[in-house]
Amino acid sequence: LKFPGDIDGQAFEISDCKNTTMAIMDHSEQVQIDRVTGCKIFIGACASSTFIRNCDNCIFYICCRQLRLREVTNSTLYVLSMSEVHIEYSNGLKFAPFNGSYPLHGEHLKSANIDPLHNLWYDVYDHNDADKSHSNWKLLPESEYEQPWFPAGSECDFAAPRVKIGSVVKVNETENMQSFGLEQMKADAKKVSASPAMPPSLPTPSSAASVVASDDESAVRAVIQLFASASDISTVVDSSSFTAVSCNGTVLSDVASFQQTLSGTATHNELSVCSSVTISPLKDMAYAVFTVSQRVVATEGSDLPTPPASFVTYTAVLSKDSEKLWKIVHVQAATPNTVSWM
Repeated sequence: LKFPGDIDGQAFEISDCKNTTMAIMDHSEQVQIDRVTGCKIFIGACASSTFIRNCDNCIFYICCRQLRLREVTNSTLYVLSMSEVHIEYSNGLKFAPFNGSYPLHGEHLKSANIDPLHNLWYDVYDHNDADKSHSNWKLLPESEYEQPWFPAGSECDFAAPRVKIGSVVKVNETENMQSFGLEQMKADAKKVSASPAMPPSLPTPSSAASVVASDDESAVRAVIQLFASASDISTVVDSSSFTAVSCNGTVLSDVASFQQTLSGTATHNELSVCSSVTISPLKDMAYAVFTVSQRVVATEGSDLPTPPASFVTYTAVLSKDSEKLWKIVHVQAATPNTVSWM
């Protein structure tokens, strides 16, 4: 058990566990769960994304802003997720609304900026089911729900009430934006980021690539994809010339290509998920939250061990110039400490 104050907003990792019951009764910035079998796991409040990978025959109770599963099989998930659930290479999954609580749960959901009434537990996107057959997952009938889980040991009021299927309306955030100036967006980015530190500027891009985008959101996501592919993005903060993608099909993209090698290692990055993109009402600025998988690997001839991949959440502010090209003008990286169960 992890009790209130044990995690206190840090990132948390669980890996390589079998036949174990675990509960985090606290709020966390980000959660990663890897290679667990036959486990029952409770996550009280995750402020960004929860990643579950290579797990089998488990029961999960998860409260987060976004839930993403990869290679998860034969498992049941009681979910509070403010955005749609994403699954990849997974099957035998059963989903139900979050069904549990502990005395400080409501405070921790508030600390993680999670609205317990905005629960899209039933909205599942399967990246490997083009026909939308729902063959890899199903919604669990209410008659098959387990008894509520109170990991503190005694029953208490539910901080996250059960949400009925289809009862939550997806809101187009662009229709409700009030203030979307650059300075306001930078301030919002700093609030989302776990670290206020401002790393140095990015070097001048050295190579070019092409991306075609048919609309503004696609263009912004393309910029994020290009940004995430850079070999060293850990020191990025401001660079108006880093990437540019047209939203009308005329492409002009500059992509930094770094091959940084330090002490026998090299860093490889990959976009894990772009959890949200918000376009301003005038369609001249955008705000994005996304997570990058960062893996340090030993270079050829090095005998250094390869550590596991880490995940870093970024917030970015983008602007569109007179040529309709989207560019990143500000990036803030969250660099929380990481706590783990191994």
